[in-house]
Amino acid sequence: MLIDKGEDVGFLLEDGREINAPKSAGMLHDPTGRAWPKCSLLVMSYRRSSKAADDKQIGRDARNYFGRDYEIGVSMIDTPPKALSQWTYVGDVQRVYYWRPGRHQGSYRHDINKPKGLVKLLFLFRGKMKARLYRRGRTYRLELDKCHLDDRGLVRP
Repeated sequence: MLIDKGEDVGFLLEDGREINAPKSAGMLHDPTGRAWPKCSLLVMSYRRSSKAADDKQIGRDARNYFGRDYEIGVSMIDTPPKALSQWTYVGDVQRVYYWRPGRHQGSYRHDINKPKGLVKLLFLFRGKMKARLYRRGRTYRLELDKCHLDDRGLVRP
């Protein structure tokens, strides 16, 4: 199951370029890695359902991310090819911007390789990690080295 973790997504590349995904695009993540690679964010437009999901359709990851009181909808999407050979490399990402719905609603900015709190310790052992942006038409794909995403959002790299 893919979870739409953000909207109004943009990227600042290491070479200074700024790229904004289409306004209707969601930042999709599969914490299990079954429907889409676990350390890959899919940024694409899709038709959002107005139908509320029941608790059987919602996984714990989605409920933790959005909060107990947030009404989660379930939509069907066709994912693009998983093979990176079907995508065009755009550049290395320095910062990701997005607006997050749910209990921690608001605008967020995640700087790649600028850890906060206890995550700084991981950088001592693992070193710098990459976030590479790819494109296929109006769809983007952010490939993350040794990623960590949870109910806080994008934690690492």
